[in-house]
Amino acid sequence: MNFKKSVIFILLVGIGAIYFMSNLIVDDRVEALLRQKYINSSETMKNSAKLHTAEKMDATLALAIAISHKEELIKALRENNYKLVDLKSISDMIKKHTKFKTPWFHLVSKDGVSILKSWMERKGEYILGFRRDLAKLMKEPKVTTTISVGKFNMTFKAIVPVYDGQKFIGLFEVITNFDSVAESLKNKNIDFVVLADKRYKKQLTKPYSKLFIEDYYVANSNANKEFLKLVEKIGVDNFIKNKEDYFIHKDEKHLLTNYNLLDIDGNTIGYFLLFKSLESIDTTDISNKKNLLFFILLAIFIVFFGILYYFYNRAYSNKILQLNSELEERVKKEVEENRLKDGLVLQQSKLASMGEMIGAIAHQWRQPLNALSISIQNLEYAYEDNLVDKEYLDKYTSKNLKTINFMSNTIDDFRNFFRVDKEKEGFSVKEAILGTISLQEAQLKNNGISLEVMGDDFIVNGFYNEFQQVILNIISNSKDVLLDNNIKEPEIKIILEDNKILIKDNGPGINKDIINKVFEPYFTTKDKDKGTGMGLYMSKMIIEDNMGGKLLVSNIQKSDLNDCYGVMFTIEMPTKEQREEDEKL
Repeated sequence: MNFKKSVIFILLVGIGAIYFMSNLIVDDRVEALLRQKYINSSETMKNSAKLHTAEKMDATLALAIAISHKEELIKALRENNYKLVDLKSISDMIKKHTKFKTPWFHLVSKDGVSILKSWMERKGEYILGFRRDLAKLMKEPKVTTTISVGKFNMTFKAIVPVYDGQKFIGLFEVITNFDSVAESLKNKNIDFVVLADKRYKKQLTKPYSKLFIEDYYVANSNANKEFLKLVEKIGVDNFIKNKEDYFIHKDEKHLLTNYNLLDIDGNTIGYFLLFKSLESIDTTDISNKKNLLFFILLAIFIVFFGILYYFYNRAYSNKILQLNSELEERVKKEVEENRLKDGLVLQQSKLASMGEMIGAIAHQWRQPLNALSISIQNLEYAYEDNLVDKEYLDKYTSKNLKTINFMSNTIDDFRNFFRVDKEKEGFSVKEAILGTISLQEAQLKNNGISLEVMGDDFIVNGFYNEFQQVILNIISNSKDVLLDNNIKEPEIKIILEDNKILIKDNGPGINKDIINKVFEPYFTTKDKDKGTGMGLYMSKMIIEDNMGGKLLVSNIQKSDLNDCYGVMFTIEMPTKEQREEDEKL
């Protein structure tokens, strides 16, 4: 009975802990969902503003095109007589029968003279000096829509060329403001303030709304005063320079975002500052997901503890003891099999290295064998020409003995490379590396591969020949990659620094999807007849298991190295002094 009470107590404590952790998990998830909801709302606000802006632009253009074909307007331009057309009457009629509340009409002759404006009496003014957009259209007449800033306001402008038959005679311009856009967005629970950039403040000599925030002109005269005050409090620069998708003011009542308005040249001319009440954003789905997620987590953990209770109740049964016994036997068997397997793998790796080295010796011997062959032929020719004397024989013998000694030293290097090290010893890293390179020098040279060793030498404690096998494996891999990919000016660099050996090549690098697998046994990207996939696996075992170091691989970006990029293998080796210090501890 006491046992069951203990288990029930543990179960209740566990459920309490799970409830707490579930809340943390759920809160994190809800926060992420809420952020995404706000991002989506921000995008919707921007898209709505863009859509209504585009619709207003299109409507303004449609109005301009329709009016530009009126015969009295064409006649007024043809005869340069503004009395022939009454733009103010047309404007009043448009106000009365459409959603355009303050449309302005402007007629300009082909000479750049303002013939008539619907909103003022001034006529005959040459305007191309300060209206660059109109000056550009006079040279290349075309239908144009844009947002621009003038003396009075930042507005939408639709400009249509007027023709008398095929002859260009002037431009007709319709100007509308942002107020109707604000009303349309208000129906979607979106408020906004439209600002002209502060560099236009001096240009706005007769501002229509007479509203400025700092040096930024407020282009929509019906802007909500509450949001004007909020913009003043935040600061316009802080608002428009915000890099986040959205932000929420510290009053936590509104979602705020913005996007830039562009002029005819694609430059920023003004800004939409958008506001949406947080209360108007529907978060019901998030609340539902929160509840569902919480109950799913709670159900999972209750089931988990139910299973745990079941196994806990059977902890002392004979079956569990029997399984433990069988498991111990199985582990022993697996350990023994792995030892045998590792021994075979090591032997296989050494045989592969031996094949690599035999190929290297063949390259090393090719030149001296050719030299001996030519020397023997020369001796025969010299004998036939009676040139063989004591001096000739001395030179001949000395020269060929050097060649034979070189070949003999190559064999000694090969034999030393595969000598089995019984005990660890301190050895020079640079000496071991140079010894390995000497066996591959001919192969690398014949294939045009540059190999350079840099840095200061240091001493490590380990197995000399096994270390050489690691260097051989890595250099061989780099050589194969450079040749297979036809790399121009192929090179390998070995850098010694701070008890590390960095081996770099300028190959194409390793695909990021497989770079974490290169040290796995039997993993290879080569053809089956070219690689076993054991070289790097055994290299990692030698460095990390046998010598207490680390073997790592990474891709090199161009920015990481001035004159080389590709793959970098890093060997981190403990020095002899470090190993002795560790043994004392």
